[in-house]
Amino acid sequence: LDSYLARMIRAGHRVAICEQVEDAKQAKGVVKRDVTRLVTPGTLTDETLLEQREGNYLVAVFVGKAPKGGSAQAGVAWVELSRGSFSVMTAPADHVLDEIVRLRPAEVLMPEGSKLDTREFRDALTQCTGASAASRPPWAFDPHASDETLKDHFKVATLEGFGFDGWDESISAAGAIIEYLRETQKTALGHISSLRKFDR
Repeated sequence: LDSYLARMIRAGHRVAICEQVEDAKQAKGVVKRDVTRLVTPGTLTDETLLEQREGNYLVAVFVGKAPKGGSAQAGVAWVELSRGSFSVMTAPADHVLDEIVRLRPAEVLMPEGSKLDTREFRDALTQCTGASAASRPPWAFDPHASDETLKDHFKVATLEGFGFDGWDESISAAGAIIEYLRETQKTALGHISSLRKFDR
C-alpha cells in the first residue's frame, strides 16, 4: 500500500482506502467492505509518506464579492492535518496566488465555477507550487453553512473566541476545509482544536 499510495498521491490523485468492515468468520458469502478513508495530497498523515522538513498543507481559497468602489478580498484557510494546526487570513484577491505560494500547499480547494476555477489559475498553481487543485461545490463555501460547520466542529455558540466579530471570507474557506476533511477522513477531527487568525 505505502509504495503505491505514495506514487498515486505524488501524481495528484485521490485514493480511496477500502477495508473489510465485518468479521470474515461471521460473513455469509462475500465479506462486506467499505471505503474507510479518502487520501488526497493535502490529507496525508502517514509519516512514511510525508517530507519531515515541510508541512503538508491543505489550503482552501474563497474570493468574496467586491464592494462598490472597492477591491475584492480573498479568504485563505490552511490546515496541517498530522499536527492539527489550523489557520486563516484575508488578503486582497489579486494577491491570493502570492499567499498560496508562501504556504507551499500540497492541495488547494476552491469553489467550482468561481473566478479561481480556471485552467490559467490551475496552471499557475501547479507551476509555482506543484499543488493539486480540487473544485468543491459552491455550497461548501456558503457563508452561513461554513459558520455553522465551524461552530459545530469547535462546539461553540460563536466564533468570537477565535477573534471573529462577524463573517469574513476566511470563515468560508475554513468551513470548506472542515467539510472536506469530514468527507475524506471519515473519522473524528478532535485534534484540530483551535483556529488561529494570521495577520499579514
